Amino acid sequence: MTIRYRPEIDGLRTVAVLSVIVYHAEFVLAGHNVLSGGFFGVDVFFVISGYLITSLILGELNDSGTFSVARFYERRARRLLPALLVVMAFSVVASWHILLPAQLVDFSRSLIASLAFLSNVYWVLSLQEYGAESALFKPMLHTWSLAVEEQYYLFFPLVMLAAHRWLRQKLNILLFGGLLISLAFAVWFTSFASQLSFYMLPSRLWELLAGGLLASIRLRCQQKDSSVALDNIMPIAGLLLLAYSFSVVEYDSNHPGLVTLIPVLGTLLIIWFSGKGDVVTSLLSSRVFVGIGLLSYSLYLWHYPIFAFARDIKADISLTEKLIWIVLTFILSAFSYVLVEKPCRNRQIVSTKRFLGISSALFLLVISFSGYALYNDGIRDRFQDLETSYGINEFDNKILREKSWSLLNGLANRGGYDESVHNRPSRFESEMLWFTLGGKKTNVLIIGNSVSKDLFNALYQNAGMFPASEFARFGMDAKLKEDQISSLFASPNYVHADIVVVKFLLEQKSMTKLTSLLVRLKNSGKRVYLASNPAAFKDKGDTPLFDWYMQEHGNPGSHGEDLRRLFFEYRIANSRGDIDTNLRQLAQKLDIPFLNFWDLVCHFDEETCDGLTTQGYKSFFDGFHWTLQGARHFGTRISKLGWMELR
Repeated sequence: MTIRYRPEIDGLRTVAVLSVIVYHAEFVLAGHNVLSGGFFGVDVFFVISGYLITSLILGELNDSGTFSVARFYERRARRLLPALLVVMAFSVVASWHILLPAQLVDFSRSLIASLAFLSNVYWVLSLQEYGAESALFKPMLHTWSLAVEEQYYLFFPLVMLAAHRWLRQKLNILLFGGLLISLAFAVWFTSFASQLSFYMLPSRLWELLAGGLLASIRLRCQQKDSSVALDNIMPIAGLLLLAYSFSVVEYDSNHPGLVTLIPVLGTLLIIWFSGKGDVVTSLLSSRVFVGIGLLSYSLYLWHYPIFAFARDIKADISLTEKLIWIVLTFILSAFSYVLVEKPCRNRQIVSTKRFLGISSALFLLVISFSGYALYNDGIRDRFQDLETSYGINEFDNKILREKSWSLLNGLANRGGYDESVHNRPSRFESEMLWFTLGGKKTNVLIIGNSVSKDLFNALYQNAGMFPASEFARFGMDAKLKEDQISSLFASPNYVHADIVVVKFLLEQKSMTKLTSLLVRLKNSGKRVYLASNPAAFKDKGDTPLFDWYMQEHGNPGSHGEDLRRLFFEYRIANSRGDIDTNLRQLAQKLDIPFLNFWDLVCHFDEETCDGLTTQGYKSFFDGFHWTLQGARHFGTRISKLGWMELR
């Protein structure tokens, strides 16, 4: 079954894919991102897919009264899999040379998830991990949208077959009802779980159904009452809506939701009213727009891994380099379209048997590599030269992040409990007494989110410097949730604590709840200390300062005065700004000691900050979290400064 070819829809694909590419390239003009809403290009693709798939299904049903689901799935497989598998195969080769061990593990898992049509589910779970690497460094992240469409393809033809048999006259009502339910769900779900909503089919289904509803209406109405004025005005209105959404709207937590109606409506207007010789149709049907539109799927597949790998290779990216990324994307896309996409769609050129053979071979290649990488923990042996150049330091910051939890997790595991997390108390922290009863030591309980773990590591590793004290930690969310506060006051470590240190990475909106908590802590008879926000530092490009310095200047050794001055230069002033000022004033108001972590980390008379320990170890694995070696270093500083009167 074929549907009438509409070149302007290929042109519309061009608008969509170019907006996505420009958005992901992060071009900046006058301090603002060019096409700040370019991510809406994916929504345009969803509407187009819904329209074309529904047109195909209904066209075949109306012409023959039947629809071959098996044939449909074969067409979808021929359309989607070959180019995807080729891009994955090339990405496997690139990942071997570029990705660090922890990154390769993540990449391998994402490959498996993509091949299982579960990429969107994987990224929801992966990106919500605390300290997860920026999405810009995930080569297969963009396959989430393919997973959404693939999941849609699995059930939608079956629903259409059932509707055609039993609810044929109410099909439009069924599609419209599904659209409204999904849109309402998206608005509701996005309001409290925006990232989960962004990636999942139920919140995106209405966009696909919007295209499907339009296809069904067009098939029934055939535009018999077409208006020349509307045919000329509406495509322009649709294009203006797309231009507005791409260039003015910025990503926030309200998408997908009502704001997404802007690009969806714009796409619908263009599809519905174009094709009558209007200016928009002429533009979108032009040779350039159609040519790029034909490459749109390959362009979408290639651009993200190219950008991600390039960002991994080099931190400071110039405008010229980003333009080179795009040129390379077009070159590889043209090759994959001509040599892979186009022939694989044609059964006369690539038979079903041959298609299955080639696809299976590439599938096994990708799966085998992923399994090998996972089994060998990212194949660390690939980077022996990097290990040599880093010397005593670990080059993989994700490994350093995991190690920073090892002290707490070791204590929990020895007690038979689950591991600690950053933003809530573990069972070990809320149920188990860590302190020795009957002793004369000062019991110190540190409460807070992930930065409280860093302070615990600093004190626990230097226990010999604080022989009169014992230490425990209680994880909490910076939103200071009431159920966690209740759990804190009921925990045995709190009951037996002499000192409570409140150590969070806080936002201004938490100040009211923080004041209430501090008052309750003080009124319960505890000695309370309030800590500032952590000392934080900007990356150089997209790379932590130590690693950037390594790339540019080599190992700083144990001296590294230039690196320490670089940390001072790149300190984030806002971390010493209003929030810390307010925290200090709050401590004074409540008459409790205030611990300024900038005094601990930096030497303002020398204009240096300890991004490097005296032994030459990396102090931070990101912009503000301490490595284990960094925590040990800062623990000795705590002893010298005489904080908390622990000696």
